[in-house]
Amino acid sequence: MNANELQIELSELYQNLKNGAIKPPVACEMNNAAGKMINLAKLQLEYMRLGKAAPSDSNRIGLLESTGI
Repeated sequence: MNANELQIELSELYQNLKNGAIKPPVACEMNNAAGKMINLAKLQLEYMRLGKAAPSDSNRIGLLESTGI
């Protein structure tokens, strides 16, 4: 999943919560998991910045990759 896909999924989550299709505790847990994914990507970026690591296949950040959406 990349950032564009996550944004779409979170928008759908919001709409489903708003129209009652999903219960608040489920939405809360899904939102929590999405936040952890975002924080992990931020941590990976910071690690690469501090180590001045060049992007490679071994340190790819999937959330930040594009699929052309």
